[in-house]
Amino acid sequence: DSNFPDEPIYKITDYAKIKYDDLPLVYEDRSMKEYIAFGVDKGIALKNLLRHLDIPKEECCSFGDNLNDIPMFEESGTSYAVANALPTVKKAADKVVTGLDTEIRKLI
Repeated sequence: DSNFPDEPIYKITDYAKIKYDDLPLVYEDRSMKEYIAFGVDKGIALKNLLRHLDIPKEECCSFGDNLNDIPMFEESGTSYAVANALPTVKKAADKVVTGLDTEIRKLI
């Protein structure tokens, strides 16, 4: 399709409510859906970033609130879900916090 760039597409955010059967749906709410390419997620991105920066997994923490954050949690030394996160996300996190600002200040 001439509307797409020649570079690989890793993420599509769709406001038109089109269903892409050949891509994994990673986030959905009333106004949009997000699809990503197979083999691409926040966990893979974090793992590659940590390797590139030579930072041990144990020295990394992550914060999230939705299903697409779970792979990132798995690649972090410590993971935090916010209190209003989905139940599955809270279960996957090491800790559940009421506010990010307070928890980040503790870490810094």
